[in-house]
Amino acid sequence: MVAKTAQGHSLTFTSRAAVLGLTLCAVVLMLAYPAKQYVGQRSAISAAQSQQHQLEAQIAQLTQEHAAATSPAQIEAQARAQLHYTLPGTRNYIVVTPATPKKPSAVRAGNATVPSNPDGTWYGTLLQSDTTAGQ
Repeated sequence: MVAKTAQGHSLTFTSRAAVLGLTLCAVVLMLAYPAKQYVGQRSAISAAQSQQHQLEAQIAQLTQEHAAATSPAQIEAQARAQLHYTLPGTRNYIVVTPATPKKPSAVRAGNATVPSNPDGTWYGTLLQSDTTAGQ
């Protein structure tokens, strides 16, 4: 079955195959972008579902922590520990240890003893750098 063109040439099998191949390429190219969009949307949906599961687990954990923190026993324990509350009839003792005074370290500059810069002031830094430069 050979068809004739307007000039009288016959279309052969290879030219029909070329037309069919071009048609298939055109169809594939037309479907490539929507397929890419579909795959991208599916991966975005799976990422969103994963994030939703993580957030649901976090909500469940925070709900448990809230329930534990609002129980009367926990409130009483926190009041005793942080605010030093006591029940009626009990005595609360706080033991304060004496603070040991810090000796300011001193730098020896010639015959004078110059205290170092414990508080970090600008003039203390200047004086300290001057005494260390003179050594």
